[in-house]
Amino acid sequence: MKRKVLRDEIAEHKRQLEEAMKKDPAFFKYLQENDQDLLKFGDDEGPEEEEEDEEEGDLEAIIKKRQSGKADDDDSDDDEEIPAGEEDDEEGEQEEEEEEAKPLEVVTRQMINSWTKGLKSSHSLRCVKKVILAFRTVATEGETESEEQEPLVYELADNQVRNLVLLAFLKYIIPVLNYNLGVKESKGRKVVLPSAHKKWKTLLVLVKSYLRSLLRFYEQITDDSMIRFVMRETEQVELYFACVPKQGKAYFKRLLSFWTEKSAETRIAAFLCIRRLAIGCPSPYLDNAIKSCYTIYATSSRNTTAYTWSTLSFMAGCVVELCGIDIATGYHFAFVYIRQLAVLLRNAMTSNTKETFKAVYNWQFVHSLRVWSRLLATFCESGSSAEVAGGSSLRPLIYPLVQVTLGAMRLKPSARFFPYRFHCVRLLTELSRKTSVFIPLASHLFEVFESAELRGGGNRASSSLKPIDFLLHVKTPNGYLGSRVYQVGVTEEAIGLLVDWYDGSALSIGFPELAVPAIVQFKRYIKKSKNVVANKQLQQLVEVLEQNRQFIEAKRASVDFAPKDEGKCNAFLSDLDPTQSPLRRYATARRKLREDRIAQDEDEEEEEEEEEEEEQEEEEEMEEMEEDEYEEDDD
Repeated sequence: MKRKVLRDEIAEHKRQLEEAMKKDPAFFKYLQENDQDLLKFGDDEGPEEEEEDEEEGDLEAIIKKRQSGKADDDDSDDDEEIPAGEEDDEEGEQEEEEEEAKPLEVVTRQMINSWTKGLKSSHSLRCVKKVILAFRTVATEGETESEEQEPLVYELADNQVRNLVLLAFLKYIIPVLNYNLGVKESKGRKVVLPSAHKKWKTLLVLVKSYLRSLLRFYEQITDDSMIRFVMRETEQVELYFACVPKQGKAYFKRLLSFWTEKSAETRIAAFLCIRRLAIGCPSPYLDNAIKSCYTIYATSSRNTTAYTWSTLSFMAGCVVELCGIDIATGYHFAFVYIRQLAVLLRNAMTSNTKETFKAVYNWQFVHSLRVWSRLLATFCESGSSAEVAGGSSLRPLIYPLVQVTLGAMRLKPSARFFPYRFHCVRLLTELSRKTSVFIPLASHLFEVFESAELRGGGNRASSSLKPIDFLLHVKTPNGYLGSRVYQVGVTEEAIGLLVDWYDGSALSIGFPELAVPAIVQFKRYIKKSKNVVANKQLQQLVEVLEQNRQFIEAKRASVDFAPKDEGKCNAFLSDLDPTQSPLRRYATARRKLREDRIAQDEDEEEEEEEEEEEEQEEEEEMEEMEEDEYEEDDD
């Protein structure tokens, strides 16, 4: 019977209090002086109707006492067994008691000020319970009454009292719990959970009630600024959610919804909460966080536009940050997901069907390569603190990721998928630059200039086509193929990627040998090509490569070590100002010019949008004026 189960729980709680009295007499004395209700738990408890209410303990005792106005003075009556035939009578009596319940107590400003003073000055647990009970009224505003809804004890006098209760609940309860459970701020990633404290079992009921009320409040609020305010004021609440699996799981799901659907500021605040939860309790929250965030990121990447690009970049950064919390866990997930990409590529290469091909040539595959290359570039950067702290253990993943990326790039080497190739080259160039791992990419860009798309002078010109943004495409639209606009765009993008790739080795002692194939290849191409635009840009690139080759040859002519001295070769020109390199100066100027052009295009787009809005407003005004004239004529 429910009442028998409740008696067993009361007995167990009393036993825990007796153990606390023996192990920590000082804390027991503190409870006697400040919180008699907690010690008298169960003495005046009525029968419960819901299984979830059994967790409430001492809080529900106060609720029943206030609502019924009655309490059993004789404790021995609770120990008597209830005959089977009297159970229905007792339930009927309980319903009559609920109908005769007293009105809710009104919380005034004086009451909440007194509770707040007790929280701030004496860290009173009694005041914590009262604030939680008062906050239930705030958390359940606008809800219809249901059996699952927890009973209310207080009602609030006005909106000002409501705000004071909300502030006390969010700002002062966590410090009181931290004080009683010995929780201190930790600057590192090693966190001691409050469940490790000897008083945890005694305060567990109180903590659960607090967490449930906070979750209920999160369900009610929709304003982004309010959500951020709650997350900011309850900064250490993740430690308590980490100790209570049921509420922790619900809290984690709520944070994921904020991270996915809300504004940029709210996404950042939600991720910081997810990160603290993963640090406080790596198992299972770190694994769940990496898996969930990566899945949401991959799903969201299906729709990649200029408006979603920044959001996807933020999500990728979040996945990288979570993997960096524990390098071993990050290695495991990176290995698993890179292997999944390799399986998709293998299926596309062996079966050669339309479905398997589409599984590789899509935005999800590109963004997956992007996030894992970003992870390796971040934690395997040569000489960085991240690599010294353990990131070097991720270096074995560089080779399989590079092989998968090169294989995907070579799967369909047609002009239609040049944007896909450029994405792969771009992320591998960044990976090579950060990790100091040589990745041969020039040959894959040489093929672009040998394609039929660039050998001619452009079959057709279209003034209506805007320059294509290769960053926002994985496949070229049909209207651009064979057009002069596409030809110019491909030439500029390929040369820009070549400059970036050679710039990564601009101060390398082996640059002269690295530049010779490009110089020979481009001189031969310029002689045969009829593409004037491409020839002009390639000629300029050849001149810069020649200048940088001569610069490096002059510097290495005076060295006194052999190529076998790897350490000295790697340190070659390490103390030289990089801007002295002709190639480095050219690459820097080219990137700055590109950034200025992008900024100018964005400004022009904004101006066009503003003009369109103004035109729409003028048209609406004209329509309104015409309608007014028609009405006047009718009159």
